[in-house]
Amino acid sequence: MAVYSGDCVERIPFPSKAVPLPLHQIGLVSMGLILLDCPRLAGLIAICGELNAYQFLLTVAPLRLPGGTGSPVNPICVF
Repeated sequence: MAVYSGDCVERIPFPSKAVPLPLHQIGLVSMGLILLDCPRLAGLIAICGELNAYQFLLTVAPLRLPGGTGSPVNPICVF
């Protein structure tokens, strides 16, 4: 399973009129790619620096919404 997380998800070098939002239209819909939009990473970066540890287990638990296509999540990092 793959997960993409970032804040510039639709920046591509050659925009297309046929597929204006490729990460959403192809990745999410056609490939089933899980997207975490606009993560707030400042706190995680600070903790990694304090612990001098940059490997961790990331658990992301979305809300269970029957028929839902998106949800807020509560990410948890375990060092």
